[in-house]
Amino acid sequence: MKMNKFFLAGIAALFIVMIVVNFRMPKRYSWQPTFSPTDKNPFGCMVFDSVMGASLPNGYAVMPRTLRQISLGKKPHNVLLITDRLSLTGTDIAAIRRITSRGGKVMIVASRDSYTPDSVLMENFGASPVGEDYFNIAVLKKKLKDDIAGAYDTICWEAGGGVYGERIYSVCEMMVQSYIGHIADSSHDVLATKLSAKRDSRASSVMAVRCRKNKGEVYFVSTPLLFTNYGALDSNTTEFLMRLMSHIADAPVIRTTAYMKSPEADMRSASPLRYFLSQPPLRTALYLALGLILLLMLSEARRRQRVIPVIAPPVNRSLEFIKTIGTLYFNRKDHSDLVRKRYSLFTEELRRLLMVDITDVREDSRNFGEIARQTGIPHEDIARMIGDIRLVVDGEMIATAAGMQLYVDNMNMITDKIT
Repeated sequence: MKMNKFFLAGIAALFIVMIVVNFRMPKRYSWQPTFSPTDKNPFGCMVFDSVMGASLPNGYAVMPRTLRQISLGKKPHNVLLITDRLSLTGTDIAAIRRITSRGGKVMIVASRDSYTPDSVLMENFGASPVGEDYFNIAVLKKKLKDDIAGAYDTICWEAGGGVYGERIYSVCEMMVQSYIGHIADSSHDVLATKLSAKRDSRASSVMAVRCRKNKGEVYFVSTPLLFTNYGALDSNTTEFLMRLMSHIADAPVIRTTAYMKSPEADMRSASPLRYFLSQPPLRTALYLALGLILLLMLSEARRRQRVIPVIAPPVNRSLEFIKTIGTLYFNRKDHSDLVRKRYSLFTEELRRLLMVDITDVREDSRNFGEIARQTGIPHEDIARMIGDIRLVVDGEMIATAAGMQLYVDNMNMITDKIT
């Protein structure tokens, strides 16, 4: 038992040490883009939102409001939309037009697969994000080891993009794979381009443009991975971000999180259960099935009432057995044998009750004295009664029916007085 306690104490101590070590070990970063305002990982936006909140002079807030909800607000706001895969509807386009008609500005920072261009954006604004950023930390480490020059691209800030002069920024090539496509140069102001050996065409290297609409402006930026904690903390991209954000800093800025869509959300939306819940008939059928299963489980779990049969108590047959044995011996006329059987029980009773052994004739004087003292029968009478019984038991005398009765009664009298 003591060894088991030591063993359990040792296991518990090792378990506690393991927990403490795991807590103290440095946590591995997740390089999955989430753009979440509470995510501390490189591609979250907790640090980014904190920096913008402290830097923008007219205020900065993160809200899960849609473009339509923001456009219907009483106070004018500029809007920042960050996502890795953009999907806007006609309602969103109408909301953007409503914001710009009041002099507001909307900056859309997104990337999108080149095979599914957003026709709504092209139709209304003449531009849309093209491509899709793919970031893999293992691949980046290998590139930095094998070809560090090929792991980086250069973003050039155009002189015509406002009050800022030309400036180049070295950024990770895997973070700027998207670009702004389908642009008419006459109607858009190009703010930033990418100088890459892989793309010589200016049309496929535009990273940020400005489109003037009504009294406001719409900005398209194809570098969502830079609008994160990583981009806010990297000295090579911080100035680039602040130049872009300064264009919408003349009014309170709302960053909407209503259009963020991570791969985990895509998987959840594509799950069979999600589809069942999205269809009212299937949802009703699912709820009915679950309710029926629960009802059956409760019905089966109830305590079943069973009839308990009445069992008669066992009959005491001891007296009948004794009468049967007595009749057997009586019919055999073997009275001496009955005396011997009773004498055997009698000696056992005296041995158990008085710790005397009357089968040892050498101790008769002491044994008879003890029996006389316990029963109150004179010593001589005890000696006479047991002596007569011994004659029958030893076969020196044959007992008659009357004699058998007398001997059995004497033995019963002695045991009764003892108990």
